Amino acid sequence: MVQKTLNLLTAGCVLALAAVSVAHEDDPKATQERTPYDGPSWRSDVDGGLAGGFDFDGIGLLANLTMPELDPGQEGADCWGYVSPSGREYALMTTTGGTSFVEITNPGNPQVIQYIDGPNCLWRDIKVFGTYCYIVSDCGGGIQVVSLQNIDSGSVTLVNTITTGGTSNTHNIAMDPDTGLIARCGGGNNLGLRFYDAAANPVSPPLVGDWTPIYVHDAQLRTFDTGPFAGQTLAYCCGGTGNGSGSTRLAVVNVTNPSSPVLLGEAYYPGSAYCHQGWLSEDGNTFYVNDELYSGQSSTFIFDVSDPTDPSFVT
Repeated sequence: MVQKTLNLLTAGCVLALAAVSVAHEDDPKATQERTPYDGPSWRSDVDGGLAGGFDFDGIGLLANLTMPELDPGQEGADCWGYVSPSGREYALMTTTGGTSFVEITNPGNPQVIQYIDGPNCLWRDIKVFGTYCYIVSDCGGGIQVVSLQNIDSGSVTLVNTITTGGTSNTHNIAMDPDTGLIARCGGGNNLGLRFYDAAANPVSPPLVGDWTPIYVHDAQLRTFDTGPFAGQTLAYCCGGTGNGSGSTRLAVVNVTNPSSPVLLGEAYYPGSAYCHQGWLSEDGNTFYVNDELYSGQSSTFIFDVSDPTDPSFVT
């Protein structure tokens, strides 16, 4: 498991070298978009040499797949990972034009195996449940459902496009890997979460609820095994009013019953500009928030969420 995690992390870091990271349609950073690196790809097992010409300290670059190979003429958006039942490993790389599927079982010689088109968009995200992945964009298209069942044979298949839930725009997608609950994040001002049940039907997940008091830019869903919320699913949401920058905050929502979500608690932090995304510690007691515009540069803030009904800023 450790090796799998390291391989996936390596792929994510390598592919991200070519990626543009922008938040939302009126994000001020959209005006600072940079041209992606379009030089040749580099694979340590094939090309040799030292880190493909990149400086490094304490880590080793195994491969660098550039946009001309992943999606010519496009830019990077986001990425996720998948391990097939046979143990083979894949990076799922979204771009401004679609999604590239890359085998990274040998991280020193990754191979692009297939590509699926999507709406042209700077903002695209992807998550996996079982043997399916779910792709969204902030420029329409709903949820693309792609079967990964034959990925070891070099084939992935677009099997459905979900269009329920109002606007087809979605900024990010969150997934609870335990329950299969999908949360579409954002897609319009003051648009929070729209929930779908992939466990009920992975090819055509039904819309099962929503939570829209604020705009949610990104979220993490976690079902707890122990503690006062054992057996319950909580959503840790980064966002705010309007496009997410108004009264920007961390909100913790109980989504165990997605048809009737319950806000448990909210927390703010000094000097906040845009609560962009975050991640929950393994023990569920700490939530790390990234503010992408704090004092003109990205910053990380730490929250105590040991009591989800009373989250608090730490530092």
